[in-house]
Amino acid sequence: MEKQFICIICPRSCPITVDTETMVVKGNRCIRGKQYVSSELIEPRRTLTTTVRIESEKVMLLPVKTDRPIKKENLLSAMKKISKISVKAPIKIGEIIESDFTEEGTNLISTKTVLK
Repeated sequence: MEKQFICIICPRSCPITVDTETMVVKGNRCIRGKQYVSSELIEPRRTLTTTVRIESEKVMLLPVKTDRPIKKENLLSAMKKISKISVKAPIKIGEIIESDFTEEGTNLISTKTVLK
């Protein structure tokens, strides 16, 4: 059985075909495409980017992201967890909002500095 993917690792967006029985990969123009497809077949992961509430004079929402990709199957539960998070200003870019967020070693971090 063949599965088709569009690689999202670089701007080339290679159309890649994989024979799921033999694991033969065709269409990738670099090794990263093959690694991407292997990851997608075995355990798809995504970097989660969203916002959390912030107590601030200037903004209501703070942009955040996971500092590494998390399992795609955990995205919904991660968003439910995020909906309960609220932080107070000041916050600096890169500051850890919650450590070991959905998996050990994965942190939820701020992607913006909010001083007030």
